[in-house]
Amino acid sequence: MTALSLNGFLSWVDQVAALDWPIDLETFSGRAAAASLGWNRDGFPWRFAGGLTGPSTVVALPDSSGVVTVLSCTLAKADSADKPLRDCFLRYEEAGTRAWGAPFRVEVEGPRYVAWEHPSGTVVEIILGSDVVIARFFTPQGTPTYE
Repeated sequence: MTALSLNGFLSWVDQVAALDWPIDLETFSGRAAAASLGWNRDGFPWRFAGGLTGPSTVVALPDSSGVVTVLSCTLAKADSADKPLRDCFLRYEEAGTRAWGAPFRVEVEGPRYVAWEHPSGTVVEIILGSDVVIARFFTPQGTPTYE
């Protein structure tokens, strides 16, 4: 299994939360925002290759006006011989809960996910897939509505 460390996950979220939002995709990819996090564009204006202490690939999703609303990255990826990633997901969940308090949303049916409100007012989710654990960071402009 390839996985970002728990500290790497927490640090990545805190660094992203500290950026001066809103940021449009052109500014994000062309200036210091992405570079300050150790990311370089990776062939597309919305995809970035990360450094050694952060996710290896980050995708920045803009809204129709070009403002980045969601950053998504793979926290862990199973190799073909690995057991399911449930234990890894639970470790990320525990780390997030220690750092940001109890999640406001926990879904155990379908794709399992957990959502926290970050102290910055943004939302952080982790999602357990069949062969990946994904993190999504919602900027203040992209915070979803939960039912």
